[in-house]
Amino acid sequence: MYELAANCVMSQLMLRNATKAPELFDKSMKVYLNLAERACAEPVEAKSPSTTTS
Repeated sequence: MYELAANCVMSQLMLRNATKAPELFDKSMKVYLNLAERACAEPVEAKSPSTTTS
């Protein structure tokens, strides 16, 4: 849970920096946001039932 909150805060801070100086922070913000989205999706994917059949 702490990791999710940390990802949200860090994404917000990166977005602020990217808004003020896009030439410096735009790419970093996009990379971090993609990593944060994957980290948030992993627990959801682990809990969802498998769609493969034996």
